[in-house]
Amino acid sequence: MSQRDQGLTLFELVIAMAVFSLVAVMGLQSLSGMLRNRDHLTRVADQTSDLGQGLSMLRHDLNAVVPMLFFPPGQGAPRSAIEAVPAGFAASLGGQPEFGGTATHRVVWRHDAAAGTLSRQIWPALNPLRPTALTPEVVVMRGVKGLRFRSHWLGIGWVDGWDDPNAAFSIPAGDTDTSGAAPEVYSDTLPFAVELILDTSAFGPVPLIETLK
Repeated sequence: MSQRDQGLTLFELVIAMAVFSLVAVMGLQSLSGMLRNRDHLTRVADQTSDLGQGLSMLRHDLNAVVPMLFFPPGQGAPRSAIEAVPAGFAASLGGQPEFGGTATHRVVWRHDAAAGTLSRQIWPALNPLRPTALTPEVVVMRGVKGLRFRSHWLGIGWVDGWDDPNAAFSIPAGDTDTSGAAPEVYSDTLPFAVELILDTSAFGPVPLIETLK
């Protein structure tokens, strides 16, 4: 039997096994890296989709703001067409297709700092008769650490918040009876433009500017 027919020596076998082990480890590391990149891209895609959906809904609502007062149930004082509320804002809307295109309603956006969420509620009318008419909160965005807003008034410029720096909105003297809902009343105190700044965990501060007039 020739030396070539004797097969691999023990040393050659050890070298071959070491090479195969090295290739296997490199392949496993490459596969692990690909899986990590895939998971990262999936998270980024989900975060981007969530941000895009939330900004789109916010822009949709701001574009539908109408200068009409809101009369809360229980004979509460009329509220401005757009105003700050605890941890968020509320606005009177109209012209949205999901509400018939001409119907007016009230939207309430709230930021939950503990949960890092931005949610949305709807009053189906600007003069609801009962507190139960307010819909449950629906979470629109997650990973929101903060919410700030400013308003732009002609002749003044940008100010913090959405209150008219010149004067309070006009509250009608009517609706002193308690026989039914208050009438819908126009208010001309909308700012020229508004700016929302969302402080997000994934993308940092994200501004959104919309004109109202």
